[in-house]
Amino acid sequence: MGEDLDDILPPATLAQWMEEANICDEDVGGRSRYLSAGWYQFDNSPENVINKILATCDGWLCEGGDGSLVLTVGKFRTPTDPPITDKHLVGYTLAYGQADEDTVNQLDISFTNPDARYASYHVASIRDEESISRSGIVRAQPLELSWVQNGNQAIELGRRAMLRLNPALSGTLTTTLFVLRYLG
Repeated sequence: MGEDLDDILPPATLAQWMEEANICDEDVGGRSRYLSAGWYQFDNSPENVINKILATCDGWLCEGGDGSLVLTVGKFRTPTDPPITDKHLVGYTLAYGQADEDTVNQLDISFTNPDARYASYHVASIRDEESISRSGIVRAQPLELSWVQNGNQAIELGRRAMLRLNPALSGTLTTTLFVLRYLG
């Protein structure tokens, strides 16, 4: 990335990354919460490799307010920072739902199955039956989790992805610089 490792991951940030790694290692139903196992070639772009890794842990990577890289993996945590108040908001836009033709109501999930000689393997699709009934059509989208090697992990990641695909409310907040503390 053109920066020294100590600039991107100073000790405090590295400690935060280790906390996220420990969350990935937590036991859920006899398996680690998130495992990532894949390979890449030197001609793969770095962002594709990073996205494959983030897909295995429902992860989010961004630049923090101090310029360091902040990693967050998929697990609910109770917020600890004070809430954003009206004095921090400059403006906002809201979008309620989305157009019916843009709705995805089925995710067809595939992962790499070690028991099938590391071939791509499909698990049961995640479906929004209410949306399918309402629109009368299945609008499927593939979810390729090639660096996931556990069917249960793939299904859980599919459920999380389905929740993000069709938000009831979305939008943009324009804020003061105070809100930079919330990045990551």
